[in-house]
Amino acid sequence: MCASTSTTTNKPEASQDPEATDKPQSADKPQATEKPENVPQTGDSAQLMVYVAALAAAALLMGTTVVVRRCRS
Repeated sequence: MCASTSTTTNKPEASQDPEATDKPQSADKPQATEKPENVPQTGDSAQLMVYVAALAAAALLMGTTVVVRRCRS
């Protein structure tokens, strides 16, 4: 048997007199972001183009192999 569930909705009471909020102060001119003095190195000094060239060469070699094998058979 299923357990009975009650469907009651608890709505919060509407406030008749909401509290006033502070308005943000507007600045005439935005302030420049300060650059940190000691920025740590991430240690990533790999050159991406070497890997892209190796990938392109491998794809070209595989494509050439497929074409040559199809032509010979």
